[in-house]
Amino acid sequence: MGDFYELVYDDAKRAAKLLDITMTARGQSAGLPDPMAGVPYHSAESYRAAGALGRVGGDLRADR
Repeated sequence: MGDFYELVYDDAKRAAKLLDITMTARGQSAGLPDPMAGVPYHSAESYRAAGALGRVGGDLRADR
């Protein structure tokens, strides 16, 4: 637990591939897991500096 920038659904799938981060799941919709991926708040700057978060697109949210 902690502060993360999280992506869900298709954004999570795209981020996991582009950023080489683990994709997991949170909750379910229609009996299927909801994909989720994220980066810790304290590490986000290194992803931003590399331009990686901009390539992901979609919406980011801070999970506190």
